[in-house]
Amino acid sequence: MLRSTLSDTHLPFPGARSCWGGFVEYALVTDAWAEKDAAYNAFPHPQQIVPVSIPPTEATALITLKETLSCLGYTAVQPGQSLAIIGSGPVAQALTCFAHLLGLAPVVVFGRRPELAPKFERLGADAYASGDDFPPEVNTILAKGGFDRVIEAVGARQALSRGLQVLKPEGRLNLYGIAPESEPYFPEEEADPRVVRAPVVEAEAHDTILKWVEEGKIRLADWYDVVLPWSDYAQGFQMVKDKTANKVVLKISEN
Repeated sequence: MLRSTLSDTHLPFPGARSCWGGFVEYALVTDAWAEKDAAYNAFPHPQQIVPVSIPPTEATALITLKETLSCLGYTAVQPGQSLAIIGSGPVAQALTCFAHLLGLAPVVVFGRRPELAPKFERLGADAYASGDDFPPEVNTILAKGGFDRVIEAVGARQALSRGLQVLKPEGRLNLYGIAPESEPYFPEEEADPRVVRAPVVEAEAHDTILKWVEEGKIRLADWYDVVLPWSDYAQGFQMVKDKTANKVVLKISEN
């Protein structure tokens, strides 16, 4: 077994949770025979090599970027189809950026913070809708029956409800978000036949993201806001909670 992730028991402070991970340079192989297991090798490995030209701090942005690019690919938006992205956080921002790089249009973002409209315009969105006062571009699409594809990028029942509200009767909604146990999705909405949870395979997007970084289409430093020493983790969590930062990188050392 290849151990390169943290479990909750490894974290040195209460209340923290580690679901995934994989930033280590080296890993401990405790079961070499697992490498010969057919089922294991049939799945794209999450451990992938990052070029030495990418600083470790910037490399931390790769997971979110690869995951969202994979999500967009499995949403299967065809040329000429309309795409709605529900949310305005780092995931929605990355999805918007990639949709623009792939030439998808029209792309409309539905968020709760009107002050983010200029940012999404820079990322390539054709329109940004906040609240129930939809811009003309959105009303035009809704008048034709709704959006062909929707991605729920929040993990909130309100986001799923909004997505189904603007989706075509024959459209498809990719449920990327994961609602908290304290406020799950409405069962009847999650069971809507138009709702799917498409696979997300970071490994498949690895080479494309690295290519875009090399070409200057993606600047990894744009995808985190601040770097703090590990000892200031509480400040980092508070910044994300207060929405004064999207992503915070914690460093153990200068190496």
